[in-house]
Amino acid sequence: DLPPDTDEEEEEEEDDSDYQTGGRGGASVKVEVGSGGGPVTKAGMGSAGGAGGAGGAGGGNPSDGAVRPAGWSFPSTFRGAEACQFGAKNSTDSFDCAVHVFNEWVASHQFPVQKIEAQPVPGMRVGAVATSAIKAEELYLSVPTSAVMDAASAVRSSGLRSVPGLVDKIRMSPDPDFFALLFHLLYEAKVLGPKSRWWPYLRLLPELHEIRPPFEYGELEMSLLEGSHVHKSVAAYKQTVDRHWGFVSAEARALKHEARELFRSLPGGQVDEAAFRWAHYVLDSRAIWWSGARHLVPLLDLINCKEGPTNPDRVHATRLDAAGLNADTLAPWAFKEGEQVFENYGQPNSVYFQYHGFVLPENSHDCVNVESSISPALKGSAKGKGSGAEAGDAGEAGDREEDPAGRDANTLRRQLREMGFSSGTQTFCVGNRRTLQEAQRPLRAKTSPARVLAASLAARAVAPEAQIDVEYKVHADDVAEPRLLKWLALKANKPLGHGAQAVQHDLTPELREMVEQALDKYPDPDSWEYADFEDRALRAVGAGAGVGGGRGLSHPAAVLMVSQRELLENLLDSLDDN
Repeated sequence: DLPPDTDEEEEEEEDDSDYQTGGRGGASVKVEVGSGGGPVTKAGMGSAGGAGGAGGAGGGNPSDGAVRPAGWSFPSTFRGAEACQFGAKNSTDSFDCAVHVFNEWVASHQFPVQKIEAQPVPGMRVGAVATSAIKAEELYLSVPTSAVMDAASAVRSSGLRSVPGLVDKIRMSPDPDFFALLFHLLYEAKVLGPKSRWWPYLRLLPELHEIRPPFEYGELEMSLLEGSHVHKSVAAYKQTVDRHWGFVSAEARALKHEARELFRSLPGGQVDEAAFRWAHYVLDSRAIWWSGARHLVPLLDLINCKEGPTNPDRVHATRLDAAGLNADTLAPWAFKEGEQVFENYGQPNSVYFQYHGFVLPENSHDCVNVESSISPALKGSAKGKGSGAEAGDAGEAGDREEDPAGRDANTLRRQLREMGFSSGTQTFCVGNRRTLQEAQRPLRAKTSPARVLAASLAARAVAPEAQIDVEYKVHADDVAEPRLLKWLALKANKPLGHGAQAVQHDLTPELREMVEQALDKYPDPDSWEYADFEDRALRAVGAGAGVGGGRGLSHPAAVLMVSQRELLENLLDSLDDN
């Protein structure tokens, strides 16, 4: 269901997570006396997240509408039918009722294939369960495009078409697809409300207070992310949301008259910022992507996120059928009747956290974004001309340092361009645990058990309480993606050459230095500052007991920081230091 609408202004290369593993390195036996003080254990979230953050909200029920939609009735056999009133906010059955009405609404659309239904899930708010056994790779859900909300349905909607010039202005916006769906969602949910044809779906969408995504974080919660690239990324995302509000706001020159006309029935004759931020979150966290566009897909976006039991590379995909009339999804693995259905969205935890507010306890796709600069004077575009101080956002004069390799600014610019980098600052995702395990596998296979046993006996002859650790050391080219290797070679001024002149360099020392510098910025459990980190985490209360909730080291921001530090420590410990 990704990527969401980031619209970041950073001039960086896109991260490439296709790591390459090599065969170099060697196994060594390390004998340590005593237990030592290992890394902090990652605080688990206790449950999976939502379908791109869609389910798994935790917290209370969504607000009920004040009027029962025309044409809806409840069978007398339905539990709590008498209490199932739109507007009965104090009813213990109100959320169950909303889920029931949604399932009836889905049934009325006669999906070509439907082997799941919505169901309240403790700790996850709502999810989808199998109504019959589902085989792996079986088509288990086919949603008619007529039930989908997207830019196409927005343009067809009576609301947007009723305001002259609105659609044309949206087409000239920074992201027409996003803003068309945003206005569409706001009009259907906030203006039409129970009168909307999508109301049974819309009323199931979680409110911000139920999830508290990071773009809602205040200063205290943001401080938990300090030292990580996530802090910078979330701050940029918050700015993006604020900039989009400036575009949508009735006070904005771009859409002032059109926005007032569309939302004239709302209090004050305009949509308020709280409603806008809710709609923004819904699109960023729930949208299902195909054909390069985002779509809100009822029922499909209730499926919670979890890594599968077999192949972690099998990630979610929804595609249109041959006729282009239905959105089809195949089962990632087998599910029994009555079992909750999950999808694996194949993203690192930093993405889940930023756009959805949760962190998966088990995630083979997890890695840590690390920023690296060749020279502070070259932060910014490599396409500029003039002195190094002019090449981008060099900042104050104190940042204008000479390149350690002795290259002048013009030489560095030329080399950056030749290596395919557009700026002197790049971000790479490192520390993927599965990549490291794959690199160590041949080393483990070649390690003699007799050698390990001999070392253990020798160590315990000296110290009976000795702890035996077998370390499988790897090199940079075993665990780093090609783009990162190019960057490390460029930064160290170790030309790689081309073709017959290609040169193989061991860039492990450069990778170690990069990881060490990143690790130094994270809260260290062995330092006195960690007590302050724990105190701030205790004061930062999440949204509830479910995913996206928790306090202390169970707060999602704290969970992310602790887990990222673990990944960096694991990588650093595994890199050859000889």
